[in-house]
Amino acid sequence: IAHGSKAKQCPIHKRFRVIVITEINDAYFRLAPPLLNRFEKQIFLRKDLMERGDETLLNKLGKFWDSLNECMPGAKPEGQQSALLSSLAAAGAEHRVIAGFHGELLSSMVFMLRRRPEYGSQSMNQLFDEAKRLLTLVLTPEAVCIIAASLDSAEMNSRFGFDLVQEYFERQKHSDLLSFTEDLVTDQRAWCDKAGAQIMALTYSPIRGKVGHEVQRAIGCAPAELSLHELSSSQDVEKAVQHFYNGAPSCSEEGAETAESSQRRVLLIHADPIAASPRMIEHCRF
Repeated sequence: IAHGSKAKQCPIHKRFRVIVITEINDAYFRLAPPLLNRFEKQIFLRKDLMERGDETLLNKLGKFWDSLNECMPGAKPEGQQSALLSSLAAAGAEHRVIAGFHGELLSSMVFMLRRRPEYGSQSMNQLFDEAKRLLTLVLTPEAVCIIAASLDSAEMNSRFGFDLVQEYFERQKHSDLLSFTEDLVTDQRAWCDKAGAQIMALTYSPIRGKVGHEVQRAIGCAPAELSLHELSSSQDVEKAVQHFYNGAPSCSEEGAETAESSQRRVLLIHADPIAASPRMIEHCRF
């Protein structure tokens, strides 16, 4: 058994096996080669678990995603470009459409939609419409504005099947944190399960001070607030989150409160990319 620079020999059961699960990028760019060389390596993707219905929905969603990226400047390199430059241009367009884009995003969405009980009775077209709505929810404002400048309402309906700009700016709430929070509390079916939810909201506006008193009007309870740049280490983050969960009221303490309001607890974490280190933000995410 090895831990850091220390090692100790010990007997191992003949039937002992160990499986290490890690992200592909971590395996090939962060983990030490001696560690990798001790294992048989298998790349396991969500598409390996997909059924025929999953693949059908994923293909439809992939075409919608390609249509979004085609509207982004630089998505189609002009002239004779190398395959590497073309792939880099496509990757840049994907990250412009959604902040923090991950290659398994669409597969993960299809897997979730096809297996959530509330979507079990919906047809393939209904699931496709819901998937497009959810993808629209996480688009960046720049991407939507670029699409609005490139296509009119009729062209958007022809290409996407709906007016994307109207869905983003009128039906969904992206103007401020308060309206966004009110919309989340009102409609929890797409983002919340029995264990709760983790929401990451991006904004270009600096958050000055605490905003919990404003959010309280929307959620009906006083949220706990935490600023990453005020903490010194990842252990401080873990302690603050643990304190949040340990502070949940027991059934005997709830008194006359309704079940919904007593169970609703919110932790707001301010993650300023300038004031807080990227490592702290990454640790907080997971």
